[in-house]
Amino acid sequence: MRGGTLAWIGIGGAIVAAAVLAVLAVGRPEPPPGPLPRLVLRDPAGGRCDLAGLDGRVWVASFVAGRCLTGCPGTVEALGRVRDGLHPEIPLVTFVIDGRGLWPPRPEDVERRAGWALCQGNATDADPESTIRDLADARFDLGPEELGRLAAEPVAWAAPVDRAGRPEPPVLLPPADPDEDGAVAARARFLESLERRPALHATLNAVSAGLLLTGFAFVRRRKIAAHLTCMALATGTTLVFLVSYLQYHAHAGSVAFTGTGWARPVYFGVLITHTVLASVVVPMALALLWWAARRRFDRHRALARWTLPVWLYVSVTGVVIYFMLYVWWAG
Repeated sequence: MRGGTLAWIGIGGAIVAAAVLAVLAVGRPEPPPGPLPRLVLRDPAGGRCDLAGLDGRVWVASFVAGRCLTGCPGTVEALGRVRDGLHPEIPLVTFVIDGRGLWPPRPEDVERRAGWALCQGNATDADPESTIRDLADARFDLGPEELGRLAAEPVAWAAPVDRAGRPEPPVLLPPADPDEDGAVAARARFLESLERRPALHATLNAVSAGLLLTGFAFVRRRKIAAHLTCMALATGTTLVFLVSYLQYHAHAGSVAFTGTGWARPVYFGVLITHTVLASVVVPMALALLWWAARRRFDRHRALARWTLPVWLYVSVTGVVIYFMLYVWWAG
């Protein structure tokens, strides 16, 4: 490899490494606030509205005035649009802040939608409103001013909550603004999709390794066009992985390894070498494509002798890290 190529690879690797470190350091999310308090809440039928089932799940919290369940059809429709925009496994929980312990007739729009729960304070409490108001203030940063808008206007507040119990900033849902309803539902779907990202990343790494081996087999047989196609696809797969990886860790943070004994030095040894080499794979791969596009196959071959084993190691160890962290020693 020429000195200029090495310099560009080093610069590119430094940029990738800096991006990863910035995401892990600056983009670290707030620590989980802990499980929801075990409040005494009731559903419309008078049964217990248990929040324990929301632990470890993505869900959407919403707050509404009791009068709006029957007197503000636009508000119920807005919440209904949120419910319709969610995956079936994402619950929508509507907390009624001023029911005074007495439920109004349950709207048909709520009855016919699965995964939509209504909760309010226990009617036997001396101050049934305080339970919901305390929850709104302590967990969702909705103070008296924000909740006062519910009493004065036909609106609702809604906030997606991630699996760690961290709520997004609440969004005000005006009755006539479907865009806000759709944004809340889309954000909740995004949070729910993060759970599948590690498996997606392992799949992308496995696909990348398969494309690399196939491309190597093609070039050995002098099938240059097929080789270039495989290597271009491998580069694209790696870039998709990098973008998704950074996005995932910007929102989910780091996952602690729970293995003990011999597994810990093995895991961290694999992780460190994988991370260091991964920071230079992307600029190396782009340099390979650059030299191939310019038909400088002498430089392409010289760089490929180093790139292929490094790239294969990064792709294979990416799959190994997934199994060690999320399957074999899942915490």
